[in-house]
Amino acid sequence: MGSKGSKGFGSVLVLVLTSALGSCTSNSGSITLANKSSEPIAHAEISICRQTLTIDDLAVGQEANRNYRVNCEDGYSVRVRFQSGREISNDDIGYVTGGMDFRHTLIVTDRELQIELRQ
Repeated sequence: MGSKGSKGFGSVLVLVLTSALGSCTSNSGSITLANKSSEPIAHAEISICRQTLTIDDLAVGQEANRNYRVNCEDGYSVRVRFQSGREISNDDIGYVTGGMDFRHTLIVTDRELQIELRQ
């Protein structure tokens, strides 16, 4: 009888551990930076969920993609420096939350940053 009880306990333990590990995993995020301004981007930094993504030398009309782990609830913090030295930034644009995958496009114009959710 001891072995039957042990098998049942083992199955429950495996189920509990599998559920716990599943809840600790992070989802994926993808951000595309689209340069729709009138000048090249020298450097861009995008911070999200304690990760910093960098993009250098992005010509007018070009796009660059970066991937990250969605392991928290957070908004993007973005800093863009153009080749001329001019900068634009936004410390709270867009939003991600754990348990979901996200695909965003961050559009850089001459005056502002805009964000779109991609399907």
